[in-house]
Amino acid sequence: MIHLTGAVSSAATAHRQLRRLQGYSPAMLVEESRLLLQLHQSELEQGQLLANVVVIADEVDLQLMQAVRCWEMPAA
Repeated sequence: MIHLTGAVSSAATAHRQLRRLQGYSPAMLVEESRLLLQLHQSELEQGQLLANVVVIADEVDLQLMQAVRCWEMPAA
């Protein structure tokens, strides 16, 4: 698991703001991240499948963590 040590990325903040305006809950953000991984699974090279899944999952996890952590921040 990736541990968030730096500042929240601007992409995570923008994603949170958009989804919050659209009425998403934190649980919906989690489901969205799972769906993204499933949608792009066919793009992975089968010989590198496990390594690619780990890289993608780590990135999705990091972005999701940042979006959820800034959920309570006031919208800009």
